[in-house]
Amino acid sequence: MSVTTEERIRHLEADVEWLKAQVSPQRPGVVGKTHPDFLKTCVGIFANNPLFEEMDQQIQAEREEERRLAREIDTNE
Repeated sequence: MSVTTEERIRHLEADVEWLKAQVSPQRPGVVGKTHPDFLKTCVGIFANNPLFEEMDQQIQAEREEERRLAREIDTNE
């Protein structure tokens, strides 16, 4: 017995609805960066990661250098 395309689509649609309900049960329709757990998940991924710490320090140093250069330009004008 073979399954028709329509039956497969019906099953897939039901599976998608079930998955949607599992992903966001508290706030249906809220996904992506607006989801309340996004920041917790994003930050948690990098917790205690020495490479992330090194990258963060490098970015902070570059930002401080850019601020210093901007202040120099402002004082020279």
